[in-house]
Parts: sequence; C-alpha cells; structure tokens
Amino acid sequence: MKTLDRYIVRTFLTTAFLFLVVMIMLRIVLDLFTNMDEFTEQSDSFSVVFGYIWEYYTTQSLVYFIELGGLIIVASAAFSLARMNHTNELTAMLASGVSLHRVVLPIIICSMLMGGIVILDQELLVPRFAHLLIREHDNVGNRAEKEFRVPVMTDSNHTGWFSTKYNSAEKKMYRPAVILRGDDSVAIGRAVTSKGGHAQYGRFGNVNGWHITQANLAKLDHGKNSAWPSVPSTERIGTRLDPKALLGQLVTESPTDPSDQEIHRLADPRCGLLLSATKFRTDPQTTNRPKTGYMQQPRFVFKNNAGRTLGVIYATSARWVPSENIPSLTGYWKLYRGALFIPSDITPEAIVLRQSSEWIAYMSTLELTRLLQFESIPGERAAVLTLHTRIANPINNLVMLLLGLPFILSRQRNLKKSVGLNILVVGAFYVFMYGCRYLDIAPLWAAWLPVMVFVPLSVVMFDTVKT
Repeated sequence: MKTLDRYIVRTFLTTAFLFLVVMIMLRIVLDLFTNMDEFTEQSDSFSVVFGYIWEYYTTQSLVYFIELGGLIIVASAAFSLARMNHTNELTAMLASGVSLHRVVLPIIICSMLMGGIVILDQELLVPRFAHLLIREHDNVGNRAEKEFRVPVMTDSNHTGWFSTKYNSAEKKMYRPAVILRGDDSVAIGRAVTSKGGHAQYGRFGNVNGWHITQANLAKLDHGKNSAWPSVPSTERIGTRLDPKALLGQLVTESPTDPSDQEIHRLADPRCGLLLSATKFRTDPQTTNRPKTGYMQQPRFVFKNNAGRTLGVIYATSARWVPSENIPSLTGYWKLYRGALFIPSDITPEAIVLRQSSEWIAYMSTLELTRLLQFESIPGERAAVLTLHTRIANPINNLVMLLLGLPFILSRQRNLKKSVGLNILVVGAFYVFMYGCRYLDIAPLWAAWLPVMVFVPLSVVMFDTVKT
C-alpha cells in the first residue's frame, strides 16, 4: 500500500468512526428523549434506570448500525473528499499525475469492507441477541417476562407446534398440540396433552427438541390395519413386549439368565415401537397369575409404517400391569415420570422472537430462507422482501456512494453547492428505494427496482468526473 493510499484510508476510517459514534448517539438521544418515561415508570432509583437504559441501547445499537451503515459510508466518503477538496489536496494530487479515480479507489474498497461488517452484524450478532431486541422500552430486565399464545409454528422437520400459553420466564409451553408431517406436508402423527401438560426445550442424547409431559402420541397413517392396538401415552404404553415375551427374546439372544439384563432395541412391529431399557427384571412367579416385572429407564421409540420416527416416550421406570381391557394385548407398561420427546429446532428464543411484528428482520438470511422453504408464514410478502433486500442493500450502499462522489469531486469550488447536490441526489435515491418497498408490488421488483434504475445512472455519473 502506497503512502497516498494509507493517508486516504486513515482519513476515511477516522471520519467513519466519528460519524458512527455521532449518528448512533444522536439516534439514541432522540429515542431516549421520547421514551424516557417508559424506563422510569417502575423505578425511581437512578442506578436502576441507568442500568435499564444501558442494557436496552447497548443491544439496540446493533440494529442502529445496520440502519445507518449506508449513510455513514456515504457521509464519511463525502466529508473526507470534501475536506481534501477544500484544502486543495485533490488539486495537488491531480497536479502530480494521480487521477481522481485512483484517489477514490481506496475509499470504495474501504466502503465495501464496511458494508461487509454491516452484513456480519446482520447475520451473526442480531440473530443472537434477537430475543433482547424485540423488547419494548418498558420491558427491560425481568419485566420482559410475559405469557402469550403460541400460534402454529412449523420447524424444519415439517412438524407443526401450537400452545395456548407460553411462559417466557419458565420457557415452557402449556397444553401444547403437535402435528407431525411428512416431506409432502401430509399429517402422519399427532401429540396432544391433557390438563397440566407442558413442554420444555432440552436435549435427548445428541438431539434438541421438546420434552412433553402428560401427553399421548398417535399416528395418522390411513393404510389398512395401520392403527396401533392402543394409543401410547406418558403414563402407560400397551405392547406385546410383556415380561414373558421379553424373557423369550432375551433367552434367544443370550443363554445367560435374562432376569436382570439390559434391553436394546427390541421391536414390536404391531405397536410400531422399539424398546430399550438399562435394566429389566421379572417379579417372582405367582401361581395362576401372569408374569410381571419392571424396567429401569425404558425408552419407547415409535415409528410409522414408513419408518419415520414420530417420537420417543421415556420414563424413570416402568412396571408391567396385566389387563384385559386392551384388545389383542395382555396388559401395558405403567410409566413413572414419563415424558414424550419430539425433535425440533424451534427454540424458546425463536418462540419469543416471533411474537414481535419485526421478528423477520432479526433472523439471519439462512434462517429466513429455511423458514420460507418449509412453511407458510403470516406476512410472507414481508419475509420475501426482507430476503431480497438483504442481498440488494450492499449494492444500494455502493450505488449511493457512486451517486454522491461526482459532486464532491467536481471542479466546482462552491463546496456548499456540491454538498447540497450530494444530499439531494442521495436523498432522492433513498426515497425511491423505500418507496418501492412500501408499494404494493412484487417483492422481487420492490427490492431490485432501485438497483436496476440507479446502477446505470451512478456508473454514468461517476464516469463524468474529470480526472
């Protein structure tokens, strides 16, 4: 890098940093001026109120940087070159044989790098702190804990989730209902809960998902003889794998005493399950009574006819209860502290995030793309428009820069007039860009029409600079 390049880059970055601090602080002051009462309504302590303000605006600055990034780039470039023009530095550079295109090249490169930082903020930091960004001014700290209804949400497994109440403090869904769907979006199973049932997010082995209490699981295949003999629940599970059948299969697999062994994935195709347990033991035989027994840490993996896993019911322990109330079965396993696990990538943060009217703007592009691919969402047009504008915004920032620079680089000695024309042209582009987004036109056109109109204009204007 030459000395001239280092000087231009240093001047531009210093100016950009000052504009960044000033514009974000101005944005914070204006917002704080109109919403100060929201922070003070529940506390008179200065330290508490200051903590709320600091916490709120520290995270909100991530969004402010995205909103103001393009303007900061244009303002920094224009101010740096205007100062060089005012002090005759550009004249000296021209006299030494350096073209103006060569002068602005480091600024354009730095502007593109700053645009990359804006993208990293949008894709990495904002999604990570999205659950804090959606809070209102009076919901900072513990006051952000709320209860609300969870509308139907679909995860990447095509599973639909609904709950009458979600508590953000406990991170629990109460009385959830789950619809399991195949790749063709046809329902293949459902899980519903009784009164008092709830779901909590966590891990099961190496998989993330929801642990649901007081629930039952049913498959919805409509083929011949596809119904299970009984509907499994977190309280009891009917199966042909009674203690007698388990003893028979364990003896076949191992000639040793099977009365105190581990069970590993024994199948009951008729009931659609695979059974595992850390320990199985039979009770002493009673005359004229069916054989009974118990298991420790049993796991019942339920699959449909196509082999798709619908869910896993697990418990601390289970005891066999003989019964004649279930047709074709001799009894059921009574579970102690049973729960149903269904894999899902819908996190508690995602549930809270989707309650905000701006939740789409706080998602990463990858999450937004996956959301549009796997589910139909309310406000789909806004989501598609957001996705396209994410791609178009870096180009828009560069277009604004190229539109404004020709006025600063002109031979016109009236600096105020040059700056005024710069603001006028950039402002016209800004109005046109956001006007397209609010018009009732296709999202593709709304996002890319400003690029198609102003990119040729910016190239022509930049080419007219006398170097």
